[in-house]
Amino acid sequence: MGFMFFLLGGILFVPIYFGALDCRLKESGVFRPLQFFRNFKYVKRGRFVCIFGFSLIIVSVVFLALFERLEGFGLGDYLKVGAAIFLIFLIFLYGYYKSILLGSGKVLKEPGMVFWNIFLNALFNAFRDMFFLFLIAFLFLVVKLIK
Repeated sequence: MGFMFFLLGGILFVPIYFGALDCRLKESGVFRPLQFFRNFKYVKRGRFVCIFGFSLIIVSVVFLALFERLEGFGLGDYLKVGAAIFLIFLIFLYGYYKSILLGSGKVLKEPGMVFWNIFLNALFNAFRDMFFLFLIAFLFLVVKLIK
């Protein structure tokens, strides 16, 4: 039941939220994927659907943490989770890289050196956000182990 709520919330939330992230990136040159409520301001249509999907995701995570057992994880399941984590990391990396490129607006004197500085800055920002997400996942696992 919790997985179905999570899936439905993801279907309602993700496309509209990614559109809002793109609009915020184009309008203000800022990419902050974890500032949900500021990003909701850039949703043109479907704000209620996006917020409803987000609330379904939150409810399903709480439901999964408190009531359902996650048993029978095989190698294929771990590979899917790893691929999803890597995909989220690549989305963060691309967004931060594009944000830095849009925000700098400088003339590139040494393109190779500037590329590596921008890339390392984007990489650090993506790792910072992934660390925050891993911290939330760790707290989820602690709640599952306590239960």
